[in-house]
Amino acid sequence: MAKLSPSAFLQRYAQECVDASQGTGIFPSVTIAQAIIESGWGGSIVGNNMFGIQAHQQSSPYWNGDYVTANDNGNLRKFRKYASTSDSIKDHTYFLLRNGRYKTALAASTPEDQCRALQAAGYAESQSYAATLISVINKYNLKEYDTKKKSMNNKYIIIAMAAVSLIFSAYTIYQNLK
Repeated sequence: MAKLSPSAFLQRYAQECVDASQGTGIFPSVTIAQAIIESGWGGSIVGNNMFGIQAHQQSSPYWNGDYVTANDNGNLRKFRKYASTSDSIKDHTYFLLRNGRYKTALAASTPEDQCRALQAAGYAESQSYAATLISVINKYNLKEYDTKKKSMNNKYIIIAMAAVSLIFSAYTIYQNLK
């Protein structure tokens, strides 16, 4: 796949990253920055794997066990192969939530702290991984997607409250018809 422009990449993948982070402590800005770095703006997505997650024996509802072998800094390694990039994005969230070593990262109060915690937990081998993520987040104003996650969470609360009100109203009407 050819490398995408920043605007094309964000248009294609950002909302999926926001959606995958709902109900978690994951900042969409961090996930998007990871996808940008790990995939080279979409130019290197082997097996639909946006994040370079290796094929270990961990099960996942988004990964069926298939893998591709690819060169990783001079070493041949097995990487998860997905049916779609959407599955890869969802699996990235699942992977972080299921691996206890990322507990501190999931509890981070800022995207910057989350980046540093991911590096400290060994997410990537690069000693400048957190700094690179933070730089991408700032350069491309990715924190705007963290706000979208918050507003979506609020929408879900409003929808749930409306549903409860509707059920209560229907029950009241039913009781008055008896």
